[in-house]
Amino acid sequence: MGGVGGLTTVEQDTHGPTETVSGWLQRSWLHEEPMQHAPTRPVSSEFLTQLQQAYDESFHTKLQLPFGSPDQRLDQLGSKGEAWQRLKLISSQRLINIPQGEYQKMVDHVQSILWVQAGNCGENAQVAFVNLARNPAFDNKWIALVKARGDHAYVIITDLPNVPHSAELSTAVLLEKIDPKSTIVVDTWPALPIVHTLDDNTFGIGSVSWVRPPCVALPPPSASAKQGLASIDDIRKYHEKNEVTSRRARV
Repeated sequence: MGGVGGLTTVEQDTHGPTETVSGWLQRSWLHEEPMQHAPTRPVSSEFLTQLQQAYDESFHTKLQLPFGSPDQRLDQLGSKGEAWQRLKLISSQRLINIPQGEYQKMVDHVQSILWVQAGNCGENAQVAFVNLARNPAFDNKWIALVKARGDHAYVIITDLPNVPHSAELSTAVLLEKIDPKSTIVVDTWPALPIVHTLDDNTFGIGSVSWVRPPCVALPPPSASAKQGLASIDDIRKYHEKNEVTSRRARV
């Protein structure tokens, strides 16, 4: 899809009026006229609707993390460094490895990210994963948080024919069954995220992390999960506690 940054444009495969995704992206973000002369690929109206839903959830995720990504220069400047300070509040939990199927742990972990309102690619992908998994438009799809062949993470929405919903999804099975042209990529880490298909993705898939098979509903956050939003006082207390600990270690 696209026509933006070299991405393929897709358009509705009907005999009536059509709209390219590049045009839809421009209307959504830039309020401009659609691009012309971009390569096109026909897709169904259902797939275009899914792209729109994925875009809505990517924008929703960005709004839930208003302090942005600490490793994005624009967000560093925009938050005046607060994005890094907020992410430090959950630094001990950032590399958490949650086995497939343990949805309560996934949901509760995402609550801690929503509490700090900031995150790099991993945190963005985890929040987007839960948002997409709760969207009825994707009830019959596989939702997977994948790690790229490099230091990056994002979410894909796909169909995996003949893969049992109860099976643990391995990276090998995913790569064997997946159709890149019909797999939607949701990557909310960039300052301007653009939903696209896997065949236009430059990062590739290195491994599978979190998975939500079709027809599985995620639970609500547990009573012990983080509630509300972190304040500047939470950041101040965190640094005061760390300073005390550091002084004791030097004595």
